[in-house]
Amino acid sequence: MENPGASFGVEYEANQLVDGEWYDFATQCSFGYGIWQLWDPANQKWVPTSVPCLRPAPSTHTQIRLEFQRSNGHVLFVSIGTDGNIVPVNMAFNPQVVNGLSGDFGVHIQLNANANPDPYSVWVHDLTLNYW
Repeated sequence: MENPGASFGVEYEANQLVDGEWYDFATQCSFGYGIWQLWDPANQKWVPTSVPCLRPAPSTHTQIRLEFQRSNGHVLFVSIGTDGNIVPVNMAFNPQVVNGLSGDFGVHIQLNANANPDPYSVWVHDLTLNYW
């Protein structure tokens, strides 16, 4: 990230539609609040964690590892890791009920601007999603 001060945070998400239920594994590193937040799909809101998320120095590398799963009909966030420091989260939410076909799947990264909004960019490399 060239200009970290221009960012309120970065959102990382994987999602899947299964039998009319939208499993949305959205996480947000909220630099503005200094914590990671998780998306509660059924209630359509961000939920804070106690996991810190610090604004990076300009043009530095940060490795992020997010672990989540569908478990007993819930969206389960297992852990959040930054640069090898894995923190257990173990927070579960109900999926959002939607119309649609099973099998829809997506992955995205979203840049969240500050109040101005000032321009900035983020480089992403070696993005890997493992699933089974």
